[in-house]
Amino acid sequence: MSYDLVIRRGRVITATHELTADVAVAGEKIAAIGHGLTGRRTLDADGLYVLPGAVDGHVHLSLHTAYGRTADDFYQGSVAAAHGGVTSFVDFVDPRPEQSLLQALAERRAEADGRVVIDYGLHMTLTGPMIATRPAWRDEVPLARQAGCYSFKLYTAYPGYYLPDDALLQALEAVAAVDGLAVVHAENWPVIQTLTRRFVAAGQVEPRWHPHSRPAITEGEAVNRVLALARLTGARVLIFHISCAEASHALALARAGGQIAFGETCPHYLVLDDSAYLRPRPEALRFLCQPPIRDQLGQ
Repeated sequence: MSYDLVIRRGRVITATHELTADVAVAGEKIAAIGHGLTGRRTLDADGLYVLPGAVDGHVHLSLHTAYGRTADDFYQGSVAAAHGGVTSFVDFVDPRPEQSLLQALAERRAEADGRVVIDYGLHMTLTGPMIATRPAWRDEVPLARQAGCYSFKLYTAYPGYYLPDDALLQALEAVAAVDGLAVVHAENWPVIQTLTRRFVAAGQVEPRWHPHSRPAITEGEAVNRVLALARLTGARVLIFHISCAEASHALALARAGGQIAFGETCPHYLVLDDSAYLRPRPEALRFLCQPPIRDQLGQ
């Protein structure tokens, strides 16, 4: 049988095996893995790995912040992703409090469509101000799900996003009702605000104080709370950018108990420690992230 494309003699990595073989493609799907396969077009992968395309489920392209726009737009970011073997990514929709979810989705897709060179999806964000001021949001969640937003971003931090516990509960209930996935930035925002005010009042504003203003316990506590409310509502949950041991342990315990819960981390939490904040300015400023980089024990 002849296929559209055969990638020959590569080291093929599957979910369960590693082997040297040919990979045949028919249309846009892998049709066979074997030896001696033939196709109208062939690529020689001898000495190379043949891997599934990666999915990056957490990117911020063309993101407007108080400090400006992120460096990569949808075109630049998706081209860079393709060069790195990423064939799909998931970005975010950030509705304004008065805006319907579908209106916000249409605006965000208009930014991306025609500029993205790989497959993409969008998480829909549910914010505290939205839940507090616009009751129609709940009826719009199923519509957003039908329009292709299978996951919903929730925050327990940041002005304009922060979900107090009652709003967090409502958001998780709504996500569970449509069999969606709640993706969560988990930190204890009221405690962080209190600590930050104290550091500012004491003049302790250098980068080295950053991890002390957001200690690991403020992340661990928030992750525990999110997991508890997710268990109560039956929502599936993915905790974003886990940086500390306490949060990781809480997630492991939830999974061991049968909860459908996942976690992700970031490269900087794996390869750096909090000594990065002791570097001279402006270099130390480059490491100011939330949650902050922890010590070598993840504390």
